[in-house]
Amino acid sequence: MHARLIPVLSVLCMGLSVHGFSDSVWVVSTVGEPGQLMPVEIWMEYEGGGSRDSVSAFDILLSFDARVCTVEAYALGQDFSKWTNQSRIDNRGIQEPPAVSKIDLSAFTFGPPVGVPFVARGRHLAATVDFRILKTVKYGHFTYIDTLLQAFAPPLYLGFVDKGGANTYLPKYAGGWITALAERGDVGPIAMTSPPDTVEAKDTYIPSVTVKNFEADSTGPVLLICTVYPWADTVEIPSIPGSNSVTAQFSGWQPPDTGMYSITVFTRYDRNTANDTLSKTVLVVPAGK
Repeated sequence: MHARLIPVLSVLCMGLSVHGFSDSVWVVSTVGEPGQLMPVEIWMEYEGGGSRDSVSAFDILLSFDARVCTVEAYALGQDFSKWTNQSRIDNRGIQEPPAVSKIDLSAFTFGPPVGVPFVARGRHLAATVDFRILKTVKYGHFTYIDTLLQAFAPPLYLGFVDKGGANTYLPKYAGGWITALAERGDVGPIAMTSPPDTVEAKDTYIPSVTVKNFEADSTGPVLLICTVYPWADTVEIPSIPGSNSVTAQFSGWQPPDTGMYSITVFTRYDRNTANDTLSKTVLVVPAGK
């Protein structure tokens, strides 16, 4: 396993090309706490043979690190709910070669070449997979959800088949991450030392906040977010000694116009959410006033 912090939800997706659709598969990344069940969406985009084409089967094989999570369940997307499902879960990597933890999302239909159940080209939710982050996983550890071309025997393909059954389309693939964010101590912002209560429009100010560790033991890393709609910034404090306070500074905020603005600073992923947020109101006056 590796240690890496991914503090915010990120989405890895394949965009549309200038020609319209493309054959693609992508995974939506997510974060969660050890022991938490994390639904992960698997999306597909089907181009096929054109506007009158319809996909008749798909086979999406994914691998993951069983030291970080296991798969408990899956559900096909609504567009494929009436299809025959041959999906398999192999958390221990022993069902068939290769010997890695994997899941095979496989479904097909015997519908006519063009007609019901017609799943036209475009974007579709292929499936939602329930990954359980193990309770033993430490903060920042993650797994990359990768693709396997031959995960089971006999070999299967990662691809889509059109309704005629004659053509197979191999999609582009973009994997996703599942990252563990464990609860850590009890910290919170106690004072906002900058900006002052009144500021001038178009000037730049550095939001600054004092953050306290309310417990006796050292804690960290601590994630801080500052928002002044629509501006936002994030900083990470590596550690805070027990019963001590530190000062954190964000990047520069420039009020876009005059008026009243609410500045909010908050922490995330600790045991006590009651003291995680601090806000103040700032009056922005015309420059030179």
